[in-house]
Amino acid sequence: MQRRSSSSKLCRGQGHLAQGLTEPGCERCQRWSSHDLRLQPVPGSPQPLSPPRRSWILPLPYETAPRSSNSCRPRNGGFSSHGALRPNCGNPVLQQAARPAAGPASGCSLGQARPAQDGAGGAVTRPRQRGRAGAARCRGRAVTAGPLVPSAPPYAGTAAPAPHGPARPGPARRGRRPPTEPLGRLGEEEGAVGAPCGAAAAPARACPGRWLLPWGRRVRRGRPRGVTGSAARAAAGAGPEPAGVGTTSAARPGPAARPSAATMFSLKQPKPTFKSYLLPQADDNIASEPRIKKLEPVLLPGEIVVNEVNFVRKCIATDTSQYDLWGKLVCTNFKISFITDDPMPLQKFHYKNLLLGEHDVPLTCIEQIVTVNDTKRKQKVLGPNQKLKFNPTELIIYCKDFRIVRFRFDEAGPESAKKVCLAIAHYSQPTDLQLLFAFEYVGEIYHNPAKKVNGIDPGGGGGGISSASGQQTPLFETYSDWDREIKRTGASEWRVCSVNEGYMISTCLPEYFVVPSSLADQDLKLYSYSFIGRRMPLWSWNHPNGSALVRMANIKDVLQQRRIDQRICNAITRSHPLRSDVYKSDLDKCLPNIQEIQAAHNKLKQLCVNDPFDETEEKWLSSLENTRWLEYIRAFLKHSAELVYMMECKHVSVVLQEEEGRDLSCLAASLIQVMLDPYFRTIIGFQSLIQKEWVMAGYQFLDRCNHLKRSDKESPLFLMFLDCVWQLLEQYPAAFEFSEVYLTILYDSARISLFGTFLFNCPHQRVKESTEFAISKNIQLGDEKGLRFPCVWDWSLQFTSRDRLLFHNPLYIGKSTPSVHNGALRTFKRSKATVCPVSPAAVTQKLRTI
Repeated sequence: MQRRSSSSKLCRGQGHLAQGLTEPGCERCQRWSSHDLRLQPVPGSPQPLSPPRRSWILPLPYETAPRSSNSCRPRNGGFSSHGALRPNCGNPVLQQAARPAAGPASGCSLGQARPAQDGAGGAVTRPRQRGRAGAARCRGRAVTAGPLVPSAPPYAGTAAPAPHGPARPGPARRGRRPPTEPLGRLGEEEGAVGAPCGAAAAPARACPGRWLLPWGRRVRRGRPRGVTGSAARAAAGAGPEPAGVGTTSAARPGPAARPSAATMFSLKQPKPTFKSYLLPQADDNIASEPRIKKLEPVLLPGEIVVNEVNFVRKCIATDTSQYDLWGKLVCTNFKISFITDDPMPLQKFHYKNLLLGEHDVPLTCIEQIVTVNDTKRKQKVLGPNQKLKFNPTELIIYCKDFRIVRFRFDEAGPESAKKVCLAIAHYSQPTDLQLLFAFEYVGEIYHNPAKKVNGIDPGGGGGGISSASGQQTPLFETYSDWDREIKRTGASEWRVCSVNEGYMISTCLPEYFVVPSSLADQDLKLYSYSFIGRRMPLWSWNHPNGSALVRMANIKDVLQQRRIDQRICNAITRSHPLRSDVYKSDLDKCLPNIQEIQAAHNKLKQLCVNDPFDETEEKWLSSLENTRWLEYIRAFLKHSAELVYMMECKHVSVVLQEEEGRDLSCLAASLIQVMLDPYFRTIIGFQSLIQKEWVMAGYQFLDRCNHLKRSDKESPLFLMFLDCVWQLLEQYPAAFEFSEVYLTILYDSARISLFGTFLFNCPHQRVKESTEFAISKNIQLGDEKGLRFPCVWDWSLQFTSRDRLLFHNPLYIGKSTPSVHNGALRTFKRSKATVCPVSPAAVTQKLRTI
């Protein structure tokens, strides 16, 4: 190998070493030539050096890291700075490779590279490199370049390995002072083949006078002036200098001169100068850094995320941003969800809905969406297919339950904010019934029957267990439900009719309903053509004295009107034990219509939500009266009380007549039964009342609740009924099993597009739409009549058993006799079919004070 000419400047030592060259006059080559152990192929070697995979080595006091090393500091308590042991060192602790069999050494001079040769087991020997610094610091035989195996621990007490042959001759290095004390572990005698690096036998020849201290500093240690290498070695007890290293003798001592293993490891480690005051801790006890919680929405079966935006601020108070919350706004095909880790401020108590989060709003509960841009001072009411030409900085959502939800996009991306606003506007105003989330939910449940929601089977149909007795709410979808109701009320002169089975006569009537026993099925089919919507007379309830409550639509055939009306009234009269007359009440003339009720509701919402409180505070009561909402509630209560008086005191049957018989008659018939029958003032009874008089009787929940945004048919009749019941609950708190919380949650559930209870205009629409959806999704229905949607009366889908305790009124007295009204104690005699403790005269007198 050709020697490069010396230069007064420092050479690129790393480049020389990578090529297997050294510069005699270069300081870097002298210092680092033998310690740059990167995986570079050595000239004359068929393979590069491999770093050890595992090692018992702890400190390496003589190992010096090159400048190009990643770190020369200790790693995990060890001092192997470059991650590889020095393969040309003969220290038995530093290498445990298979040694080649003893044999004649190669006859190469020091200035030439030794050719590769095979040792024992085919191990490739490591060639030497020429140069003043010398790549080989150990003057023994070349060490095998095979992979290093885990070496034995220092305390194993094993003897040093046997020598492998005569020492190789080489020029002695002069000008180095020996250290005043041995710096390495005791090794073989001077000149022994495979002598360890830094052995006491040749401390000045084995390794340069530098080593790595625990904190990585390189310190130069030398021998005192005037002390030769041989004298230093003799003082250290290492014997004479080996041949070729300052002597001409080639003789090597025998194995008897080799020190024992106990002497080899008897020296103490260098004492560190740095002291740590931190107690050592195990890796398992070190607390890991807390992971950042990912804000993800909780999705129901069939629910998908449509769009989302991060760094959204939800405004809690109108006058300050102190209580605002930061989080992510997500729009799905079921709800809009605001996800945050911050607790809700200014809230002492709340119940948790299992289907909706604390900040979630169902899409069917959204009434209006307004986007605002503060910079341009623009705002726009978003429709389903409208475009947004500016980037919104604020989103205001007006809900049907009088809530206003505000979101700010100050830190959010403008494009992401615009997309999520358009997504909310699109999915909150569907144009088709099958686009509501209930269909996707039920379709997913039918395809994956194993899926459960909140630990229970979400399949619809059956009523939910709502009381401690385990009673279920009757749905009045079967013949038996109606038959049990007839027996409960004692209506012996009435029967269950199945003439509409399969909805063959009327699509807005249930399949089974109750009619007078004197009316034959053929007469009903004949008379049905004369009624609007073919809605024949429906029995609702029977008083213990024999009086019946019947609902009927108007007769559209003027010529046949008198004859058919007389025939129906005669049948009702014959079903009464006393053969009493029939009292007909035309609800269209006595009560406000659905348009007037909707107008009153809009004025009430304008007063409570939109108008500033400062402007309406002084005239609040007069403004509330001008909405006429309370006036209409009084009208319904008063008229119902009058009809109660007719049935209880006059012992006559009452017929509620309306144009279609499916709006005002639902409200009036329900109030009459709540006043007269204590069963309907229990939770189970109240739910069965709604199921019988509203759901199965054909109240148009889809249109009246405006799920598809058809504002011309919207009317809050169901809300007015709940408000009327609340008025009675306030006047007679001990007469109702349920509480105000129950009424509120019941109205909120009507805005959730998951339950089939409040989703359709009639039972026939549910069967028709669900069957078409099942065919499009390849769902096998079997003998079922349409898909079974979840029932709202299964409250375990929404609330835990602890939260459901809030449904119960603590003042409810059950079947006990006393009832308190206006501070006066009155006693009412209870018969088998108990009469309401609310007397008609008391109700009428109370209503006069409203």
